[in-house]
Amino acid sequence: MPYAPTPVSISGSTLLGLFSPQGAHLLVFAWTLGSNGWETFVGGRVAFRALPRLHFRALRGRLFKYYFSVNALASTYLLGSHLLLNPLSSSLLTLSSPPSFNALLLGAHAATYWLNWLVVGKKVSALMHERAEQEVREGKGYNEEGISEKMKDLNTRFIQAHVVSSLLNVAALGLVTVHGLWIGKYGV
Repeated sequence: MPYAPTPVSISGSTLLGLFSPQGAHLLVFAWTLGSNGWETFVGGRVAFRALPRLHFRALRGRLFKYYFSVNALASTYLLGSHLLLNPLSSSLLTLSSPPSFNALLLGAHAATYWLNWLVVGKKVSALMHERAEQEVREGKGYNEEGISEKMKDLNTRFIQAHVVSSLLNVAALGLVTVHGLWIGKYGV
């Protein structure tokens, strides 16, 4: 939906008119873009450098459950509000149709967060805790010389799951950025 014309004066009804489906869409968009950008480029790096590994692991284990669940819901809201504001006039798979293009974009965006929340993130957390327990059993850190084959296997599986989670997160950032560029140019 294109932008509304700029008002010529400000009144109470002008301010009340700010509360709209388009305004809500933009606020939720800002939330998910901002939280993803912060988490991807700032929050994780600062925490990793500033906290001891035990505290970093505890923080990330708790934070990611919240981060992925809130963004899964926010991205689903974006998809739903987009479809309400821009009903599909052709097949969902018609990428030349702007509503279909954005619906697919936002659907993929939502899917990345749902996958991370319900599947991949849980796997990363479980492997992280299993690796921590193995460190206690062995009396060695996961990255020290002379670790067991079990620890090497846990390291490999953790890295693989973490890479998948990270790629999903970066994909979400790319998808929502394209949507942001779209709404910046053409409106909600």
